[in-house]
Amino acid sequence: EEGAKPRGGVADVFLVRKDGSVLTNMTKRAKIQEQLSGLQRIVHKASDKKKEKAEKKVAKVQEKLEKVSKKLNEAGEAGKTNAVVGSFVMFHSEDAQQDCVRHYSSEGANRPVCLKPRPEFLLDGKRVAVRDAPEPSDLVWENLEVGRVERAGRKCVSSFFSVLVIVISIAVIVYGKTYNESLKVTGTQCTDAITIQNCNEGVAWTTVTAHGCSGGASSCTVADAWGVDLAVELPVTPLHLDTAASPLKTSILSGADCRLLSDADPSLGVSLPSAISTGCKSNATVTEGQWKALVETGFSGLGGTAGGLCAMCTCKALQDSGSLLWWQSFGDSATIKMADGTAMCTAQANDFFVLLGLQLAAVAVVVIFNTIMKTTTQLLAFFEKHHTLAEQETSIAIAVFVGQFVNTALVSLLVYAEISTIKNRIKDALQGDASAFPIFAGSYSDFSEQWYGVVGAQLMLTIIINVFLPLVPLVTAALVNCCLPCMTKGVASQQALNIAYLGADFVLSTRYGMLLNTIFTCFMYASGMPILLFVGACICFVTYWIDKIQLLRFSRLPPQYSDKLAMYILTTFKYAILLHMLFAVWVFSATKVTGDNMFPRPSLSADFDKTIQGWVDEAFGCVLHDTEAKCLSTPSCMWASTCIVDTSSQEWKDYASFSFFQRLFNAITFPYFFFTILFVVVIVLKWTPLWPFLSAIRGLIAELAAERWKKMRSRNKVAQAPPPEAPKPPMPDYLDAVSGGRFGNFATDYNITQVGRYKDLFENESNLQLFRKLSPYQSILEGK
Repeated sequence: EEGAKPRGGVADVFLVRKDGSVLTNMTKRAKIQEQLSGLQRIVHKASDKKKEKAEKKVAKVQEKLEKVSKKLNEAGEAGKTNAVVGSFVMFHSEDAQQDCVRHYSSEGANRPVCLKPRPEFLLDGKRVAVRDAPEPSDLVWENLEVGRVERAGRKCVSSFFSVLVIVISIAVIVYGKTYNESLKVTGTQCTDAITIQNCNEGVAWTTVTAHGCSGGASSCTVADAWGVDLAVELPVTPLHLDTAASPLKTSILSGADCRLLSDADPSLGVSLPSAISTGCKSNATVTEGQWKALVETGFSGLGGTAGGLCAMCTCKALQDSGSLLWWQSFGDSATIKMADGTAMCTAQANDFFVLLGLQLAAVAVVVIFNTIMKTTTQLLAFFEKHHTLAEQETSIAIAVFVGQFVNTALVSLLVYAEISTIKNRIKDALQGDASAFPIFAGSYSDFSEQWYGVVGAQLMLTIIINVFLPLVPLVTAALVNCCLPCMTKGVASQQALNIAYLGADFVLSTRYGMLLNTIFTCFMYASGMPILLFVGACICFVTYWIDKIQLLRFSRLPPQYSDKLAMYILTTFKYAILLHMLFAVWVFSATKVTGDNMFPRPSLSADFDKTIQGWVDEAFGCVLHDTEAKCLSTPSCMWASTCIVDTSSQEWKDYASFSFFQRLFNAITFPYFFFTILFVVVIVLKWTPLWPFLSAIRGLIAELAAERWKKMRSRNKVAQAPPPEAPKPPMPDYLDAVSGGRFGNFATDYNITQVGRYKDLFENESNLQLFRKLSPYQSILEGK
């Protein structure tokens, strides 16, 4: 106070003591007392059978209450006051407060550490740290006694468990999606031409059957039932691979004559399923008799795994055709069974339903683990013992964002991506079995059409679910509000009734974390899926209105947060833009499965292309061959008056698909690449000592440009005197602000007994007396 008098009058000083354990036990006792009063009401109204159980619960709660009360009584009987760990100084004016902070800060900044500070900057031989104080309602008073070193240690422990939770969630999601992919492998085998041919030839066509015979015959061969003439053609029945379809598709068709390319010469083959007419498809549709004949016979020409694969492919083709026969061919209720009494399509149907469930579960698991992340990070943030709610909320928001972003945006990318180099190294490190670490071992080596159809669809569904997630707390709050009159009948006290009608806390941290996850994910994949920008905007719009309704109608008055959380979140948006530009380079330079470019790659200039082509020729060694014979002997080269790279060779395709020159240096991706590099340079410079110098130069250039602009505009204008500025109202004195109600519903000082949730705690007279005993005075002026 003495040091601050020359710089402005001090209104009051509030001491901060080591009251953490006392406040924690008081809060715990208040909750136990509320629980005990509720149980006592149940005992009073319950029947004899329920009364005995309720009395046992009452006894346990009373035991807890006695333990907590004993700790508080021992603290009061010790007769020791809690040690002082800090203080809050209040000034009569804002100018005086800023002057004091500036004075102490400049002393610490300008005086070398090796020199002893002046006496007014020391307290008990230690340097005084002075900074702007948070708002009283933003403080977590029980944590103020926790020092910086202890909080750093708690932060390390909390970070470890946060990473552990993220790793567990990643493992569950990764292995779920890996199993999903393993089921799809069977589907890809059913579009293999050799597999289809083996299955068709593996049918016991000469076996006699009583089903599907033409002309009402009582028996015939399976070949006759299916219309297959084995003497003149290779069987393309029951399975026929349609190589003209994209993606490849296997159909199940009978041997109808309309499928033949030439009736006169059947040996010429049959038409592809996509080339035959609608009428022919109808005639070639598998009948119930034909299907029964095939099921009873089976693929007796094949055995073991091969026969099972053919049965699975046949059942899958039957399912894809939309035939009702598939529903009669699996499970215990199947009406069409094999000779041994089992249903042929049971295994395929089980895999189909499991795959369908996994596709839905892949989205559900992400949502569930995102919800778990919210709860876990809140508990860990409480453990970190932050001094203010703003710091605590910031920690929760960042942890929620990181966990949800990894689960939503990155896991799918890692699981479904195929990078042969990394996959082979992982396989070699695990001695040939890479199933224990299924990363970069997926089905898509680039952002192809198939990637958008599978991974992009799942990603879109996950993000769209986020549109409806904000509705959950609003609907819950509305239902609770409607049921409050019934829920609060017979409450123990007026205080409990008041607390029930206050409403739920409006938590900012989880909302910020979820919005950051949505924004980053949408920006990351928006290059290939532009609709994500619209979806993200819809989520922000819906979240704004839902949160506004919940805050104003169903929530209690929140603390007076500082701007730390909001400003910190705003500073992270630049990384979303950086992520967008990085992925835009990748997406716009992607290649299809066939090796063609997904998007056009117009050249930057002819000279640049020649330079790049020269580097490529040197890399492949084609320019070293001066004769046609030597050139043609190299697989990646071709002769065209000179030896050049053969762009149709597999070596060139492998090179071109991942060539940085080809992918970066074209008129589409190069602007993204250039601005990405520029963006990274600016971010890195902000962490270096050069940034203040560059900022000063930027400010000087801006001032010169503004002055130049003013001179250009004033040439054609008559000089006029600027209008006089209205005098600003003087800042009121602190006491005048208090008496005038300038603080509204928020705390006017740092008296803990009158701040936020602590005010309700100290309405209990015993708590107030004990606290005054352990902390004789909070206000210096009151103490005097």
